Amino acid sequence: MAASEWRKILHRVAENVEKEFDQRAYRIREKRGWRGGVRAYPYRGYATGERLFITGRVLQGQTRPESDRDLLWHDLVRLFQRFESDEVPGARLLARYGGQERELVSDDEGYFVFELPGGPSRGEILEWHDVEVEVVDPEPAARDSGVSVGRLMTPAAGADVAIVSDLDDTVVETGATDKLRMARTVFLNNSRTRTPFPGVSAFYRALEIGPAGGERPRNPIFYVSSSPWNIYDLFVDFMKHQEIPRGPIFLRDFGLTPDLSYGASHEDHKLARIRQLMADFPDLPFVLIGDSGQRDPEVYAEVIEGLGEAAAERVRAVYLRDVSDDPRDGEVRNLIAEAENHGVVMALVPDTVTAARHAADHGLIAPEAVTEVAEDRAREKIEGDLLSRLVGRPWGRRPAGDRDEEPART
Repeated sequence: MAASEWRKILHRVAENVEKEFDQRAYRIREKRGWRGGVRAYPYRGYATGERLFITGRVLQGQTRPESDRDLLWHDLVRLFQRFESDEVPGARLLARYGGQERELVSDDEGYFVFELPGGPSRGEILEWHDVEVEVVDPEPAARDSGVSVGRLMTPAAGADVAIVSDLDDTVVETGATDKLRMARTVFLNNSRTRTPFPGVSAFYRALEIGPAGGERPRNPIFYVSSSPWNIYDLFVDFMKHQEIPRGPIFLRDFGLTPDLSYGASHEDHKLARIRQLMADFPDLPFVLIGDSGQRDPEVYAEVIEGLGEAAAERVRAVYLRDVSDDPRDGEVRNLIAEAENHGVVMALVPDTVTAARHAADHGLIAPEAVTEVAEDRAREKIEGDLLSRLVGRPWGRRPAGDRDEEPART
């Protein structure tokens, strides 16, 4: 029997074992009264004018809230709570929007998808709408209505571009090329003790506002990361705390896949999501932002290759934060050359100020926004260094990917 057939068989066995374990664990918790609060946690979704799309998960219990006074052990408690989250399989839900209602059932991992034709139309401005998700069965605790509110973004009909950004080592330093360092940075920090790459907040606000400086509708921003859904709330709180523009966040499930790895691969996950967004918003060109450390350049190059002759029209620019060593930079430069053959500018940048200058030159942000990004970068570098000396956490170090300014390599 071929190795691929054995992997398929082992995958089915492992999948069934995992499913049986989750169901038995859930029944034990029910029988012994350990259920705790059962809630639906909707993730941010979006609407295209023709359909709305929002996902979420049904879980028991909740993560300990963050505080400015938190110590390391508080972060460890949250880490345990996030990854020992008790998903609720087979939960019955009612999802509502605009007088329409759908009955949903959570899958084996507690996830659900709410999709409706129609939904809110794209108007003159970017808007956010509420979607209600109610847990019907199992019955929520008496003190809890069982109703959760999800948020749905509708881009403006007159938006100039849509931005798709990675999070790991693009917005926030995680050290994704070093798994041990990444685990320490991601899991042993909270939204207040993690810092963005200096200047990111101002740069993303400039991209959202666009070159007209607020005289036109704001541009939508979507975030796609290979991090697990378990730390979704950490990203939401972090971006709010750092005043980074809101947008739907798409993470990935770490369940077993047919090759016996966990979750969809970094490339498959991002590629599928970006292609879906481009199909959902055919009228918008895109700006893609990532880093050179993982496989973002390969993913974006494949997106561009798949667009063929339409690439230059659909992709206005690609920005890659340079966080890799010289051997990897050579591979990235080859991909940059391939993108140029399709008429797409792919820039390998050392910092956000360089990216902002490039974006201003290409009509993506207002020229005066470059000064704001530079000021923001300088301030955040000082704050990050100070925070590092006070607490001594790894995120305070000056990241390798935020080097002294130098021209973008395109």
